Amino acid sequence: MTESLAVSAHQLTKTYGSGENVVFALRDVSLSIPSGRFVAIMGPSGSGKSTLMHCLAGLDNPSSGEVYIEGQNITAMQDQQLTELRRRRVGFVFQAFNLVATLNARQNIELPFLLDGKKPDASRIASITTMLGLQERLSHKPHELSGGQQQRVAIARALATDPAVLFADEPTGNLDTNSGRSVLGFLRTCADEGQTIIMVTHDPAAATYADEVLVMRDGSLVDTITSPTVQSVTGALTEVGV
Repeated sequence: MTESLAVSAHQLTKTYGSGENVVFALRDVSLSIPSGRFVAIMGPSGSGKSTLMHCLAGLDNPSSGEVYIEGQNITAMQDQQLTELRRRRVGFVFQAFNLVATLNARQNIELPFLLDGKKPDASRIASITTMLGLQERLSHKPHELSGGQQQRVAIARALATDPAVLFADEPTGNLDTNSGRSVLGFLRTCADEGQTIIMVTHDPAAATYADEVLVMRDGSLVDTITSPTVQSVTGALTEVGV
């Protein structure tokens, strides 16, 4: 594996059931994502986009095939080794924010370090929270923050450990239009500064913040859109039945 690849997959297949009842969530998917690339994954419901992201992130195991993060074969790792890699080299942002309600924003951002038994990187956290405009909100608990602010805290937490790749699953799904654009703008800025991002979204407008869009149908990658526009993305999704 070349070091310039943040994530790659080789002939990923994911099935459920067996025999006549087998269901293919992924069918022989291969891809390579260079470091610093912002990639969106799109497709109709049931196309396999979330399954693909979960396998790439080490949250789910493929039935066959291999996934590499920074050249390391994560599909060959033992559970403890995989847990440590996810904690140190992978960031996650979800639609539901997944903040700890009893912790304030700063404590939520520092949580990955505490779980790993390490001292928080104060200078990196200060830089990220400044970029995200969170300096005045760090002492607030999640219920005292707007949805957009909560998602920015989740992004700061995901970026705090300087991950090789940030996975974002419908990160603007619970946000209003303005908050969503703000969050996507921050992700775009991160990508411009070298952060690899893989985002699952159903929103063509959100996909335009990415460098390229991977389109899925029936568990397979069927199209790649570079320099996406709303029109090009909408047209590709129409082709796959969205």
